[in-house]
Amino acid sequence: MSLSENQVTKIRQLEDHSFKAVPAEQEIDLDGWRIRISGGHTKRINSVNFLTPGQRPTDEKIKTVEALFQTAKKAPCFRMTPLASPENLKEILRKSGYSEIDHTDVRLLDLTSFQGQDVVASLETSNSLTSDWITAHLAIKGLGDDLREPLTAMYERIDLPTAYVSYRLNNRTVSIGMAVFSETCVGLFDFMTDQNHQRNGLARDIAVSLLTTAKKRSVKTAYLQVVKDNIGAQKFWQSVGFNDILYSYCYQIKSSTD
Repeated sequence: MSLSENQVTKIRQLEDHSFKAVPAEQEIDLDGWRIRISGGHTKRINSVNFLTPGQRPTDEKIKTVEALFQTAKKAPCFRMTPLASPENLKEILRKSGYSEIDHTDVRLLDLTSFQGQDVVASLETSNSLTSDWITAHLAIKGLGDDLREPLTAMYERIDLPTAYVSYRLNNRTVSIGMAVFSETCVGLFDFMTDQNHQRNGLARDIAVSLLTTAKKRSVKTAYLQVVKDNIGAQKFWQSVGFNDILYSYCYQIKSSTD
C-alpha cells in the first residue's frame, strides 16, 4: 500500500502514542527497529516495532532480535505496521519460519463532531489503576493471578494521563475499559465485559464516558485497535463512530528459534 507523507506522519504519531500508552518494561532501538520486551503475555509489549528505515543488514538484525527474545524466554515477534522496513521484511520472516497472526485495524473517530453524554450512574472512574479494576481484568479474561504483577507494572509505567472505568452491577464489576490521553489524541484500550452481561450496552456506556472526557480535554482524535476477524467488535466500534481505518497491522511470530 502506497502511503502519502501525511498518512505516514499520522501513523508515526499514533504509534508513538501507543508505545507510551502500553509501555514496555524494556525498549531497545536497533537501527530503526524498536524492540519491546516485558513480563506477561501481551504481544504489544513483546514485539519488534518500527520507527524509520535502517541501514544495517536485515538478517543480522533478525539474529539480534531472536537472541534477545530467547534470553527473555519469549517467542520472537514482529508487529508489522506500514512502517515496517525493509519493504520485503514480511517475506523474509515467512521464509525464516514465522507465522502471520492477528490482523488488526487501527480505527479513528473525529471528536470534533462527537456529541458527549452524561455519565451513567453505574460507572466508576479513576485516574489511576485500582485493585478492583485489575481484579476484574483478570477475572473477565480468565487470566491467572500470576499475571497480576506484570499487568499492574505495565499500567503503572504509563506516564500520560489515564482514566480507568468500571461498570458495577450488584457490587460487582462486570465491564471495564480504559483510556490514555495526550494533548492531541486519546487511545481506548482493554475493553472487556463479563460474558453474562454482554450486549447490554455496558461497553458503549464506558466508551461514551471516556470519549466525553476526551472531548472536554479538547482532544481532537480518538483511536483504538480491533482485530479484523472479530466481526462483533468491528460492528460495535463502527456503531460508536469509529468508521475510519487509518492503517492495519499484523504480528509475525516464531514459535521456536534455531
